[in-house]
Amino acid sequence: REETEARHRIRLDLYVRTVGVELRVLRRMLATEVLPAAVRWQGRMAGSCRAAAEVLGRDAPGLDGQRARLAEVAGLIERLAGLVAALEADEEALAAAEPLRAAADLCADRIRPRMAETRAVADRLEQLVDRSEWTLPTCDEMLTL
Repeated sequence: REETEARHRIRLDLYVRTVGVELRVLRRMLATEVLPAAVRWQGRMAGSCRAAAEVLGRDAPGLDGQRARLAEVAGLIERLAGLVAALEADEEALAAAEPLRAAADLCADRIRPRMAETRAVADRLEQLVDRSEWTLPTCDEMLTL
């Protein structure tokens, strides 16, 4: 029984540490690569929409799709920025979590689901942001390595 409990603690510890590393890496990548790329792209899109509206007229029918895409990107940026802040809070909570079982529950119940939600938003931005702005390898590129 003692050996089984010791093995369980070791596996819990490994799980918590692994999730902690994934959390730190994800948060840093989002804050230093994904969000800046998306914001740069948003600026380029806004400039393009503004220039097209000046040439074609503010109510030109061809601008609706561009405006909708710009609004989508802006919404995703805002959502991702909020999730990055939540991941930072999760990182602090994980560092303070005691005992080990509470840390593991935090990972399973809150951190991993938030990381999955964050990845979904970042994946959508990857689809929308021009490749020239995206500094990370895309999912397609990683699959073909």
